[in-house]
Amino acid sequence: MIYYQKVNNKTYFYQNQFVQTLPEGARATWFFDNMDTGSFYVQAVANQKVEDYLPYMDLEGWTKIQRKVTSQRKALKACKIKGDDLLSLLPEQLLKEYCSYLNKATQSFVDKNNINSFNMHVSRVASLAEKIKKQRVRVNFRNLAEVESKNPKNKRMLKKIEDCRRVVDYDVLGSRTGRLTNKPNSVPILTLKKGLRTIIEPQNDLFAEFDYNAAEARVLLALSGMDQPKEDIHDWNIHNVFNGVGTREEAKVRFFSWLYNSNSSDGLLDDAYDKIGILKNYYDGKVVKNIFGREMESDNFHALNYLIQSTCADMVLEQAVKLDQLLKGKKSKIAFIIHDSVVVDLSKQDFNMMTTMLNCFADTRLGKFKVNLSGGKTFGEMRKI
Repeated sequence: MIYYQKVNNKTYFYQNQFVQTLPEGARATWFFDNMDTGSFYVQAVANQKVEDYLPYMDLEGWTKIQRKVTSQRKALKACKIKGDDLLSLLPEQLLKEYCSYLNKATQSFVDKNNINSFNMHVSRVASLAEKIKKQRVRVNFRNLAEVESKNPKNKRMLKKIEDCRRVVDYDVLGSRTGRLTNKPNSVPILTLKKGLRTIIEPQNDLFAEFDYNAAEARVLLALSGMDQPKEDIHDWNIHNVFNGVGTREEAKVRFFSWLYNSNSSDGLLDDAYDKIGILKNYYDGKVVKNIFGREMESDNFHALNYLIQSTCADMVLEQAVKLDQLLKGKKSKIAFIIHDSVVVDLSKQDFNMMTTMLNCFADTRLGKFKVNLSGGKTFGEMRKI
């Protein structure tokens, strides 16, 4: 594990010295970094205190250093010096001692809590969620169609948006399967009806949405050890499972009715997808553990549901982090994560990256998933590209 502290966008404190770059490998640091989502952040796990992870002999020294750093920061702010790199303006020796204590506490936290790949994954997602929260959502109520604005149910939602903080604040730990939820007093982007989405405008030039085609069905296919089809998964089921019989909508309803009812049986689907065999690999009768390491207590009825939904949720979040890292240093940025899709606030100067972004999102640890791409001037006017 590489333990470091970020001083500014060009400097890190690593192995008791200031460096311009960090070596490759798993990394851990104390504070969130809104410019990078690739490390483990202690702050992402809980509101930890540095002093709780320092040996007793260091507590007095840490307290003194912390007071000096706080005093220096106040002085800089009093001089109206602003910016995220105030740390770099501290005297070098003071900064060195401060970062040394943070590195020591970070390593202690990792050692005591047996941090594994799943913890790293959650930390990266939490850091991305924190980054998204710092982006103000542009809301324009004038975009709303008159019929939508007069709907009594919509009025309550619009009032809620009008009164809330204009940010998207996700709760990373809000559900057992890993699906994101919205925290109160923030834009309820996950539950916003399609008819109301026109009020959401990009900060850049347009929204681009990367959306997996039938993500949960493809997760089941992957866990069955089968290759991902390039075509629509429900069309694939019609021709490869249902012997060419039925419409796409009928195939979709039939598939999900079978998938999420553990008591249901369908001869053709049972032969194509081994639900029982898959479950044996990830469920011990009490706990479901998906391929990311997420553990969920479950009964027999909900076990497959938890496995598929959690695997899908963690896959989407992992790919969102990768997409964020791809956009590092660009004007474009991730605006929202909506269940099985990621919405990018896209700048015209990054249009040439569209294919790269699409391939980045498609290449998952479960195989290459088909991705639908949509774009629009508002979040409610998305059209397939």
